[in-house]
Amino acid sequence: MAATRVITRYRTPPKAKRHARAKTTIPLALVVGFAPMVTRFLTNATKGEGIEYAGKRALEDLTGYRVEDGKWSLGGDHTAKYGLYPILVGLVVHKLANKVGINAALGRAGVPLLRL
Repeated sequence: MAATRVITRYRTPPKAKRHARAKTTIPLALVVGFAPMVTRFLTNATKGEGIEYAGKRALEDLTGYRVEDGKWSLGGDHTAKYGLYPILVGLVVHKLANKVGINAALGRAGVPLLRL
């Protein structure tokens, strides 16, 4: 019988997949949600009774808590419609854009620093 000859075959290792580094992007829908509160804050700070008044109104817009009364309310003149609600709507729009794939399409298109 003839001796069998052993041939060792070496596989070349697969190349590591290269991907782009994650870049910081700004969620536009969420930033737009903050716009009414910021404009209201700046208006109250300049035309109202100063920064303290504007801070109290901003707290009320975000949480619904009125400092003067110590009561919680999401209705009335100073409401969450200028703070909390637009931010929540922006968050929901951002999440829906992720699910639908709009943000991925913006990334593939090469739009810098921006996503919904």
